[in-house]
Order: sequence, then structure tokens, then C-alpha cells
Amino acid sequence: MSSAVVSGLAVKCPNCGASLDLSPDTIVYVCKYCGWSGFVTSEQIAIGGVLPEDVNAVKASVESFLKKRTGGNYSVSEQKFIMAPFWLVKTHDHTRYNGYRSETRTMTVGSGKYQHTQAYTVYRPVKGVIDDDLLLPLFARRHETMFALEKAEEAVQGASPVQLAQDQLKPLAKTCEFLSSSIGLDEASHWAETKVSDIHRSKVQGMCTKVFDCYTEVSIVSSQLVFYPLYSVRFQDKGRTFRMLFDAARGIVLEAEVPITEAQRAGFLIAGYGASAAFAGASYAVAPQFTQNAMALSLVLGAIALGLAAYTTLMATRSQREVGGT
Repeated sequence: MSSAVVSGLAVKCPNCGASLDLSPDTIVYVCKYCGWSGFVTSEQIAIGGVLPEDVNAVKASVESFLKKRTGGNYSVSEQKFIMAPFWLVKTHDHTRYNGYRSETRTMTVGSGKYQHTQAYTVYRPVKGVIDDDLLLPLFARRHETMFALEKAEEAVQGASPVQLAQDQLKPLAKTCEFLSSSIGLDEASHWAETKVSDIHRSKVQGMCTKVFDCYTEVSIVSSQLVFYPLYSVRFQDKGRTFRMLFDAARGIVLEAEVPITEAQRAGFLIAGYGASAAFAGASYAVAPQFTQNAMALSLVLGAIALGLAAYTTLMATRSQREVGGT
């Protein structure tokens, strides 16, 4: 690792001298010409990565998926093979909390014809601690996002990154676009502390009606910047644009928008309107009984029938649906 030569906005690779296209807040870079990795600042960071499958294998898997899901009637408008930067921050956490939980109970009061059930509220104190260890992924690009980012972060969270040697980086830089990191170690650590506090407070709020105190202490155990291989695709089908994100390390689709076929539309209509007709028929059969319960049941069945019809129409007229893990 080495620091890049920075002069104003001009940044050059210290290894081959090529101009680097970096944003002003870039911290870590990989030269796309020679694969040299380094730091724009003097900050030294542990960097790892996950190796992708062969680029031709990835493209073949993506093409197979698109043909299967679209019937072959598509055209790719954009495709990017990227090594995306993520922080993996491991924490040890301790939270003390104090609050109460309200419970509604009932009791029978009165006697004879005045006997009735009365509800009352009980307030139970809730107090305890949460101790855990978390591994938190953070996309290391400030003010940026991507399609299916949450799925990508889950993939990174479950990965086993390794140190990428220089002889591995050079060929990768020729086939993949290394996105530079613009979030530093201090910022990632601060984000992790805030994230843990939010996670623990959410747990406590699930246990309490009212929270009096919730104090979290976070210890950063380790932090690593990881480059993860992703294949981003935009494709056209019948004039509409769809997106897809492919995990190039595991060879699976993380998430994709795919068009709904005519057969699927017909299936939605047949199944939905069939069920709707069944409920409507049941409602019609019950209604003539003219009892209070029968009329109420008839209204419920009628509402279900209308709801199914509306939902079926919505599903049949949608242009896309999202799938993943294929």
C-alpha cells in the first residue's frame, strides 16, 4: 500500500503514473490500469476482499437468468462488474435499560344483573441488560446507494474476506471497476456505535411500553475495509427498464426486477377472480337468512370478494416483480 500523489485535484498512481479519477473525499483507491492499491491520505486501514467467479461465468449466469425470466425478449442497456467497498465493523456491546410495560387485564365486578367485566391496566417494571457481539456492514461510499443495497450488505456480512495480494489485484483491476472508498475508519466506527445504539433501543422498545433509561456502551473490536464483487445490470423489456444485482462471489441473484409475463397475468386473473367469485357466492347464499350474524358474515364475505378482485387486478397490471436468490 502507498499514498497517492495528490496535487490539487490531480491524483496520479504512484506505481504507474496514470491519472486516477477520484472524488475529493476518496480515502482508498485501486488503480484500474495496474491494480496498485493505496491511500490518498496517510490513514492506514486493514483492507481485504472477496474474489469473484470468472467474469465469463458470471455473464453466462446473468444471461441464463434473464432469458429464463423474460423469455429472451430483452436487451441489456448497462452492465457493470464492480468491486464495491464495504466496512465490516465488529463490536462488543453492553446496554442497560429501565422502563415499564403496561398490561390490560379484566375482572368481574358486581353481582346478579349488575355483574359485568371491567378492564384495568397493570404497570410492570422492566429492567435489565443486553450483552452481544455484532458484525455490521456499511457501504463505504458517502451519500451514495445502489439497487438492492441491503441484500449486498447481507452478502458481505456473511462473507470470509481475505487479504488481496498485489498479483491478485492487477488482473481484477482489468476486469472489474474498483469503486473507491470515501468513508474513513473514524466515520465507520462512529456509524457503528450509532447503529448498535439504534438496534438495542429498538429491542428495548419492543419489551417496554415506556423507556426511562437506555444507555449503550460500544467497544470496537475490529474494522476492515472489504471489496466485494457485484454485477449490476439494467435491461430493457417492451420499452421498460429493469434492474438486477448479481452476487459475483456466490453466483446468485441478490435481487432483480423482472417483467410479469402474459401467462402470469392470466394466472393471477383466473385464481383471483375464481376465489373472489367463491366468496361472493357464499355471501349471496348467507344474506337471505336475515339474522344479525348472517348479515354480518355476508358483509365480511362480500368485502373479501371485493378485496380479492382489487388485489388480483393490481397484480395482473403490474409491470414487474422482484425476485432473488436464484
